[in-house]
Amino acid sequence: MRLDSSGYLAGDNGKRFIPVGANYWPGSCGVEMWREWPEDEILADLELMASLGFNTVRFFVRWPDFEPRPGTYDATAFARLRRFLEACAERGLRPQPSLFVGWMSGGVFWPEWKAGRNLFSDALMLERATAYARTVSERLKPFAGRLCGVDMGNELNALPESSSAKPAEVRAWCRAVAATVRQILPGVPILSGCDHQQITADTGWRLGDDTQPGVDIFTVHGYPVPGWHPVPLRGLGDPLTASLLPFYVKCVRAFGPVMLQEFGTILGSPAAAPRAEAYLRAMLPACRDAGANGYLWWCFRDISARTHPYVKNPFETELGLVDAEGRVKEGLRPFIEFARTVNSETSPDAPVPPGGDTALYFPAHYYDRDEPENPGNRPAETTRRLLVAHYLLERGGVSPGIVRGGGPIPPGIRRLVVAGAALDSREVEAFHLWVERDGGHLLWHGPDPQGWASATTHLVGAAISDLGSATPVETRFFDRVFRFPCHPRDTRVTVAPREATVLLRDETGRPLLLHRRLGAGAVTCALPDVEAGVLRQWPDGEQDDAWVLWYSRLLATGRNPMPSEFATIGPVSEVTTLQSSRNPCASPVSPCAVMA
Repeated sequence: MRLDSSGYLAGDNGKRFIPVGANYWPGSCGVEMWREWPEDEILADLELMASLGFNTVRFFVRWPDFEPRPGTYDATAFARLRRFLEACAERGLRPQPSLFVGWMSGGVFWPEWKAGRNLFSDALMLERATAYARTVSERLKPFAGRLCGVDMGNELNALPESSSAKPAEVRAWCRAVAATVRQILPGVPILSGCDHQQITADTGWRLGDDTQPGVDIFTVHGYPVPGWHPVPLRGLGDPLTASLLPFYVKCVRAFGPVMLQEFGTILGSPAAAPRAEAYLRAMLPACRDAGANGYLWWCFRDISARTHPYVKNPFETELGLVDAEGRVKEGLRPFIEFARTVNSETSPDAPVPPGGDTALYFPAHYYDRDEPENPGNRPAETTRRLLVAHYLLERGGVSPGIVRGGGPIPPGIRRLVVAGAALDSREVEAFHLWVERDGGHLLWHGPDPQGWASATTHLVGAAISDLGSATPVETRFFDRVFRFPCHPRDTRVTVAPREATVLLRDETGRPLLLHRRLGAGAVTCALPDVEAGVLRQWPDGEQDDAWVLWYSRLLATGRNPMPSEFATIGPVSEVTTLQSSRNPCASPVSPCAVMA
């Protein structure tokens, strides 16, 4: 099993292989699998997986079961591991072992001898981790040709100690453990095992060059639970909900190959079946189109065990794809259909990253811990803005990709949207060159007043003439009312246009929306923090169509000549002022930037 040049897995015959399957614990004992070892049940479950058309099973080598004392390994547990690997091979299933399982279903399972030491920053734990990785890898080696990769661990980025360690310590740990695995299993891809928090938070497990050193395939885990995401959701039937995982896949795919390693609907009851089915039918093809190279459901079986963590988190017992009789649950069959067809439907010539001429900008300085050059971005706030921009663009018929900052803009990208991110001067200068020389269209929402110097003035064609406290405004644009309650850093910027044309003003004549031609391209700049404002009003679903119109109209301003319909806007639009004394959406540094 190897990675091809497009970031997909391929077998020894060179044929593309899309992993489809499930994450696995036995229903009778859950996380106590290696201690209780219900072999007949396990073998029957593997048989059922194969009959459903699955080709991959992810499982977990829980550390305390295999190394109960430092340097002492449990022979019985390793014998059971070998039997599990043999059983997978006998049924045509590729196993994907997850090495470090501290975090699992809301519980933490470390060996007792870890004794509170930080996995990533403590020298003894690094020594023991590499020794454990070496020992497990040696036991995996006879099955190397059958493995669907080796996973570093289950959601290591969700561990509190990941966030308390320095990012450099997390990188060093990742590098050391991956190198150990690679030495013993040189042809086996290594996966990260991380969830979506590598995008929404700064846990030390970051996206970027050499930020997860030794990892060949990034992973995405995610579920449609509102409190687990940085934007408000309106249920399983909400198109925004279905867009979350495809968005995360796109973000990660901009940095390398990505597997959708954990997903599900959380709700598996008959009452939720219609909404679960609709969610899966929308989400799965969108993740395929976003560039995911594999799909593993969480989890295969409901768990009947009354033990930790299931007593504490009972919802974790009902996440199974199949019920106690082995029947696929009502509403979840779309995944079975998808699993049986995705290998034949995924084109070997599919462009990666996915095609399209429009992209959202992932700023060069995205993470904020130990990053002195970051001009003010925080992952949660930046993610919120990107998520809502992605959703509204898709509702308007545009499926945007992701362009990562700090490097060249891909040649096929003609339109680039900056959704309120804080940029440094190098990024602004790079945009200027891309617009002027390459003919790109930049749509920039909410430029940071603290980052506005000569480079920004030259790019947008206007200079700052005054700064004041932000006052929300309401304006009419193409016969729709738009409210802008948020401005970057709680600051209302007044500008003096130079080369720019003013498309919208407020009631005092101050510009809200600028446009200019620049060389072969164009720049359209909205001064308010548009995405933060949208999210302040998000419970009002009636506004969706208006904001879809906003994006589609502003993308059209990049045409040369500009569509004649913009001439009807006039130099001053009808506006009213909202009653507000202080803007609650001070981006990019306020934690309440886009949430009520």
